[in-house]
Amino acid sequence: MKKRVALIQNRVQPGGRFQVMAEMIFVLNEKEIIPDILCFRSRLNADKVAAFYGKELKYNVVLVDAPPKLPFEWNIWWFNKKVSALLGDYDWVINHNNTSYGLKTTTAILSYIHFPRKARLMSGLKDVHFPEKGKTPLVNAGKDLLNMMRWFYRRDTKFLPNDTLIANSEFTKSKILEVYPSIEGSTVEVLYPPVKFSSKVNWSQKTKKVVSLGRFAGAKRQLEQIKIAAQLPHIPFTFIGFISEPDYFSKCKQFIEDKEVRNIKILSDASKEDLEKELKEAWFFIHSMRNEPFGITPVQAIEAGCIPVVHNSGGQKEIVIKDELRYKDKKDAVSVLNRVFSKPESELKSLSQILIANAEQFDAAGFRERFGQMI
Repeated sequence: MKKRVALIQNRVQPGGRFQVMAEMIFVLNEKEIIPDILCFRSRLNADKVAAFYGKELKYNVVLVDAPPKLPFEWNIWWFNKKVSALLGDYDWVINHNNTSYGLKTTTAILSYIHFPRKARLMSGLKDVHFPEKGKTPLVNAGKDLLNMMRWFYRRDTKFLPNDTLIANSEFTKSKILEVYPSIEGSTVEVLYPPVKFSSKVNWSQKTKKVVSLGRFAGAKRQLEQIKIAAQLPHIPFTFIGFISEPDYFSKCKQFIEDKEVRNIKILSDASKEDLEKELKEAWFFIHSMRNEPFGITPVQAIEAGCIPVVHNSGGQKEIVIKDELRYKDKKDAVSVLNRVFSKPESELKSLSQILIANAEQFDAAGFRERFGQMI
């Protein structure tokens, strides 16, 4: 008898988190399992998913009745409460919601944790990806009116006994153990997100330009990258990513126009082929997110022979193992990019090969094998 499997996440859209989900679905499909994706809202398009991820995936999107508009933190909690009533119909559940708080089910759960929701709230910061913004104010209407969810999370001291925990990086694992001290470290496995290593690098086609890849959203800090590019007019930059936050995208475009920045190209709806072409042609890549739990796009860049320049925080340290390629602030980023830009191509090739050797542990084939063993 075929197993019934549910993947749960309150909001589903293309991006790094879905890339993990896509590989999981691929493994399930090989076992003749067509999972249901349970969510409040989905931005998936079957044709675009197949084109971008290079494979036909069989899954069903099941929309759970969404509540009236709730602050963001309450929306996640409400989803777990609402979806619990449906999980008894499944043999097991894969949770991508970064928290099991509010879940009530005896069905076996595998929680793939990209970054624990509790750690975000208990940090006391407005946003862990923007630590410079400081502490959360008492009234925080957009996410949680009076920060009440933070107080509820204080009671969330352990996961369900039927919940197996998987962290997407050693950094994320450390945050899980920090906010759930009752959990034994040996019970949390690390399974890095998957990146397909498909071809050898053609070094002769490389040019000294910088690529940025990620959905246009404030947390991805494209505006900061654009300001960095404005200080490096001798270096071409290409920005690739779908428009997740239209207002933010407009803000980025407006800055380029107002400051007359001439060394930037934007591909806001690039095909998979265009994306791969840009990465294969570029020597450099930039990723600016603070406290990024892992970061699939820098691994994709490394696979294509790019040398990433990243912020010195989070899971990026596990990907970009050379200290000289990590920076602490915008001014430092300009210095790092100038320094690597001046290196001869023979040094760049050697540096890239070191990064590729480390990144092979993130290969999609290895992810599928380990995930298959886990399930």
